[in-house]
Amino acid sequence: MINQTAPVGLAALSDEHLKAALRLLIQGKLSCPFKRSDLMAMGLNPLAEQGELLFGLDERGVRAALIASLGERREAEARERKLRTLIEQLYEQLDQLRSEGEGA
Repeated sequence: MINQTAPVGLAALSDEHLKAALRLLIQGKLSCPFKRSDLMAMGLNPLAEQGELLFGLDERGVRAALIASLGERREAEARERKLRTLIEQLYEQLDQLRSEGEGA
C-alpha cells in the first residue's frame, strides 16, 4: 500500500504563492531575513504557514529556494507529460496488436 501524505513546506504552496513571494522579493518589498509575522502582515499567509524553510535565510537563499521549487515543478510536469505520451503510445500499439490478432 502506498503511503500518501499531504505536501509540506514549499511543496504545499501553489505556484501563485511562490511567484508572489518571488515578485515581492525582486521588487524589494520583501526584506530578508523575515519572520512569520512579517509574511502575515503582507498577506502571504500560506507562505507564513508552510515556508519555515525560508525563515532566517538571506535574500539570495530565499530567491534560490523559490526558483528551485518552481523549476522542480516544471521538470516534474514535463516528465509527467512525457510519461502520459508513452502510455498513450503503448495503448495504441496494444490496440493495433489486438486488431491484427482478430484479423488473423
